[in-house]
Amino acid sequence: MVKDSGTPSRPSRLRALNEPRPIQVLTEHDLPVAAYHVSGEYAMVKAAAANGWIDGDLVALEQLTAVKRAGADLVLTYFAREIAEALA
Repeated sequence: MVKDSGTPSRPSRLRALNEPRPIQVLTEHDLPVAAYHVSGEYAMVKAAAANGWIDGDLVALEQLTAVKRAGADLVLTYFAREIAEALA
């Protein structure tokens, strides 16, 4: 499980799951890699969207796409229901 290390004072920094150490773990074990999209990022997107500064749905989808592109097989997120409804 990989957890994003972003905070409000330090923007999100997604660690690529194909860096040397994760690659060693992935090659030694046949297990899926799960990444957790933290509640702070969810709250920041919701607040910015509520103020009309961003398109919340578009930003949420972009963030989750970035997590998947970084190498996650599974993404745990507070956006799950909203994204599922939007993609249905």
